[in-house]
Amino acid sequence: MASQSAIVLALPAAAAIATRLHLDQLPEFNPALRKRIFPLSLLPAPAAPDAATLAQIVQTHLAVSVQPGARVIAVHFSARSPDLAAAGANLAMQLYLDQGRDVAFQALNDAQSWLETHSAQVQQQLDETETQLAKARAGAGVVAATQGSTLTGETASRLAASLVEAQAALAMARARLDAATEAGGDAAAANAAVAPNLLPLRTQQAQLASQVKSLASEYGPAYPALVTARAQLSAVTAQIDAEAGREMQAARADVAADEAQVRTLQAALAHIRIASQTEDEESAPVRALEQRAEAGRDMLRAMTLQAGQLAQDASLTRPEARILSMAAVPARPESKHYAMVLSAATVLGLCLGVLLAGLRDTLDRSLRSGNEVRAALG
Repeated sequence: MASQSAIVLALPAAAAIATRLHLDQLPEFNPALRKRIFPLSLLPAPAAPDAATLAQIVQTHLAVSVQPGARVIAVHFSARSPDLAAAGANLAMQLYLDQGRDVAFQALNDAQSWLETHSAQVQQQLDETETQLAKARAGAGVVAATQGSTLTGETASRLAASLVEAQAALAMARARLDAATEAGGDAAAANAAVAPNLLPLRTQQAQLASQVKSLASEYGPAYPALVTARAQLSAVTAQIDAEAGREMQAARADVAADEAQVRTLQAALAHIRIASQTEDEESAPVRALEQRAEAGRDMLRAMTLQAGQLAQDASLTRPEARILSMAAVPARPESKHYAMVLSAATVLGLCLGVLLAGLRDTLDRSLRSGNEVRAALG
């Protein structure tokens, strides 16, 4: 509370009270306006006080008392006019509240200015980092869309996926070819393994074979219907064999092509992995720049959030104190040292009277008795 009392009694507050209440126009605060009584009127007239001197005079009229056991201060202002005394006390308290509000508002402005300045600096540093990062990515072959991945790494990933697909296709082609090969003399099994699309022809072949067998059991070899059925069976069989041969050749070609593709992808993947190791070393500066850029973004987001909170926090500009009651116009003069002043005046008057009496007796040259006359004449 002592610090708060010092704020109320400070020279700037006293100067503001003198200016707003025009105390320089009152003889009580301006000695140059006071009436002087003889013999003081013979002395040089005192000069009007300047602003600093007037503020010091106002300070002597201000007083602050702290209420015991409470965070409450009472402001007093002494003046010959009761209205002026009340106005001075109220103005001193209002100036104290205004000063607290101004300090809080200035602190808010300073914080916002600091955030704006540093946000601009962080944004500039972030822009410079982003520019360096783009150049480093271009030089090291880093793909910006994929955080931390290089062009070589992306290519290796795609090659690995293609290799898996090619190996799967090769396995299926080999399985079909192996099934046809293992079928041996079973033409139907071989055809089904490599040419499942021949099923309608195989069905027609089975039907014709059954028809030939039935006709042969009843008629001779020259029977026209038997001859026709055998001719149709031979034609369907030849068509199936030709189509199966083509499918077998295609299956072998597919296996060979898949094997070649697998070898090519394996060689390319091995080469790209070697290149990837080199690029990993070259991309280390890129990762460092990415980390610095991310840190700058986090700092910028935090500053933006803090600036928004400061703008919305009205409590920063709310004064910590408030006026409990305004000063009322006093009904009678108040002097805490009335008895002391009266006693001092009485003692001073007695001393002055004794001094004047002794001085008069010393300076008096008149003859007051016959003895004094005879003594003076000899």
